Amino acid sequence: MLSAATMQRLAFIRYLYNVAAEQSRQPEPLAAASVLGFHDSVELFLQLACEHLGVPTKDRTHFMEYFDILAGNPPPSGLSQKASMLRLNKARVGLKHQGIMPAMAEVEGFRASTTTFFEENAPLVFAIQFGDVSMSNLVTCVGARTDLDEATRLMQEGNALGALDKIALAFTRLVDEYTGPDWFRSTPLLRFSAFSQYEFALPLLFGAPPRGEGQQDPAVRDFIDKAKRSFQAIDQALIILALGLDYPRYVRFRALTPSVSQPLFSPEATYTVGPRHSTVPPSPGDCRFCYEFVIASALRVQQLDSVLRNGTRSG
Repeated sequence: MLSAATMQRLAFIRYLYNVAAEQSRQPEPLAAASVLGFHDSVELFLQLACEHLGVPTKDRTHFMEYFDILAGNPPPSGLSQKASMLRLNKARVGLKHQGIMPAMAEVEGFRASTTTFFEENAPLVFAIQFGDVSMSNLVTCVGARTDLDEATRLMQEGNALGALDKIALAFTRLVDEYTGPDWFRSTPLLRFSAFSQYEFALPLLFGAPPRGEGQQDPAVRDFIDKAKRSFQAIDQALIILALGLDYPRYVRFRALTPSVSQPLFSPEATYTVGPRHSTVPPSPGDCRFCYEFVIASALRVQQLDSVLRNGTRSG
């Protein structure tokens, strides 16, 4: 049974790998940066493997030395993919220290070999499939983490629609936790959210008292309804931007996931999952994209929360 600390570190390793894999699919020269991410994720895995197996290391252990240190551990022959990781290490040195840009074919090869490294060695060292490492361990919002764990189970069962429901719920809970009325009191960053979602919503949701005959005119009511929807859409976009989330990826996320109605004012109210915005059946890749988007969003808002509450400096 792996400890919570080990699982969290494995989750971070998988997150770094996923970021690098996504980067590797970008056009040249952006894809070259993935070499650094692949290398970092493998090196962190090697460090954790030594700790988990109780294998002593030097104060400054170089990347390829880990394979010699772990020779025969786990038995019988230690870790696999040593030769492919040597090529990755040489490419990383060439890029970082000499500015040598790898070709796209090489980048794709590094993605494949790094994937194989994790798929073969995670079961050997940690008795867990790398694909089963849940990145939800990185999420501090309890409700969102629970939904993400349920989404993982549904994805493994092949229930893509059910998984997207849970992923959409997780994102909504995450955003609500960091933009709700209790949180924003400590910072001026999201005061626009407080106005539009809570104060402005009151008269629109429950009906404003009539102030004259003109307000009862259907054209006026139609204008108010359109204004309400516009304010809500603008508010949501501003929240995403203020939290520092990737807006183009958010647009894709919203296109793939169902709508979720957010309960206002009542903490006991339940969320309601609506229809998906797309009628095209989701693929496993769509589910993975949405899942990883929520994880990346959680890490971002957790960092932001630390900065705003504690004055922590980010890199």
